[in-house]
Amino acid sequence: CGYSAPVRHTTFWSLGLSLAGVGSPQGGKGEDATLRLVSLLRMYNRAEKLPKVTCERCTAEAELEMVNKVNKRARANPNSRWSHPRALAEVAMRKKELERFLETGVESNLLSQNALGSMRVRGPPELPWAAYRPPSMDKLDVTAKCDVVKRDLLLKLPPILCLHLQRRYGARKIADFVQFDVFIDLASIILPAQKHLKERVLEEAIPADELPPNGESTFTYALCAVVEHKGGARSGHY
Repeated sequence: CGYSAPVRHTTFWSLGLSLAGVGSPQGGKGEDATLRLVSLLRMYNRAEKLPKVTCERCTAEAELEMVNKVNKRARANPNSRWSHPRALAEVAMRKKELERFLETGVESNLLSQNALGSMRVRGPPELPWAAYRPPSMDKLDVTAKCDVVKRDLLLKLPPILCLHLQRRYGARKIADFVQFDVFIDLASIILPAQKHLKERVLEEAIPADELPPNGESTFTYALCAVVEHKGGARSGHY
């Protein structure tokens, strides 16, 4: 649909690097395998296509359409339960929330329970809905799904980085050898990610004080420990 969700920043200390789709499910390639740790990190930064994921914008558009239908029904039939004063107030506030989100992309909560609590639950006795509670706003909830593109970018690295090779493939374990060096330089991964995000959000999503200084030493790690799992996908020890 063309909607781009806001950038979300998440603090991390470890990364899970999946070997599924890269290594052999049978394993046993030995040290002649071409899998390298840096290549797995680059794959972590790749864009991933996900089918049928709940889309915030499409969902808001579908909910707004439902709200407009409810308003039209309430105007056409004053005896409808949606004509209840509390229901009309909640629907009006929901409409404002959705319109603001579609216009600015910022979620808001205009629904004030204190203001709504002062309304009468029952209306004039001559109206059919007077004997009933107002309808639940859950009936306005609609979910719309789209095919989306998700991408995780590494922008700032922790002092100590733990890399977890996820070797499980269904009920089997991928036993391919992964080549890694004593020193690893992640500048080729971090710098393009920072540039990509700056171009997208015009530097608004990355405050200047959060960016690490330039220089290869900032992105270089020295290997300090290796933990290996002995066993299969269902059992073993470290």
